[in-house]
Amino acid sequence: MGNHIVLGIVTQYDINTVENSQVYYEVILFDPSQNRALLAAIVEYAEIAEKDDRAFLVLSLTTNLGLVILIYDSPVKRLNVFSMFYGIPSTHNLLNSTIASWSDAYAAVGSFTSLAPAREMIGAVSYEFDNTTLQESYSSFKNLSTQVQTEFNGSMSFVIQTITRSAVQKSALKGGNHLGLKEVTQAWIASVIQYNSSAADNLARQTSQIFEDQIDAIAQKRGKNLFYRFMNDAGYNQNVLGSYGAENVARLKDVSHVYDSHQVFQELQNSGFLLSKA
Repeated sequence: MGNHIVLGIVTQYDINTVENSQVYYEVILFDPSQNRALLAAIVEYAEIAEKDDRAFLVLSLTTNLGLVILIYDSPVKRLNVFSMFYGIPSTHNLLNSTIASWSDAYAAVGSFTSLAPAREMIGAVSYEFDNTTLQESYSSFKNLSTQVQTEFNGSMSFVIQTITRSAVQKSALKGGNHLGLKEVTQAWIASVIQYNSSAADNLARQTSQIFEDQIDAIAQKRGKNLFYRFMNDAGYNQNVLGSYGAENVARLKDVSHVYDSHQVFQELQNSGFLLSKA
């Protein structure tokens, strides 16, 4: 740290790790005409995945393409849990069906998901899995995506991750449900707006907020809305910690005082999702 004052020295970390075992992965590209079929497929997958905790996927849609990332925590190719996607006509594979290590899979997927545009605006919403809610959300996304392209020459993506009820239950057994997740199968939705000019920042921010409001309204209408906001996908203006629930936030604050009694990491950081601001 040079001549700076040393505030503390960490002498030990205790962490749980995941074995760098052999897995199956594949990345498939689809024509956008298949996007609604892909939405129906992920609803079907979510139900089957409740009974298979080795399966994982991410579905990303734009008005130009559909893309699905399939990963299975075992060296077995083309499993039934993903069969609903194999049955949809695809254009080609970005990554062929492969057996390799977890680290190889992350590196391979990361090789084509790097973000070229200079600027990005993201936002997160979540709701219980429901095909009608997904389909209506996609309609809202398509309209906003067209505006993004027309108004400031940007692009917009609609990204879905599946979180199963069984995953919530198992995580709670390993230390509690500090995120306040409801024990239901849920879709974590991310909107990703990419563009090149800082002059479009306000428009991108407004569009992201409109998307969040519209999706919340769609889910609320069907009784599927969840207030949780996934921190990795959330915009800086979203109330992520507040979405955990007051009881969980209070507990996290108590824990922070145990390990950071002077609240250095809460008060001296410039920004971020800080407990001191929750």
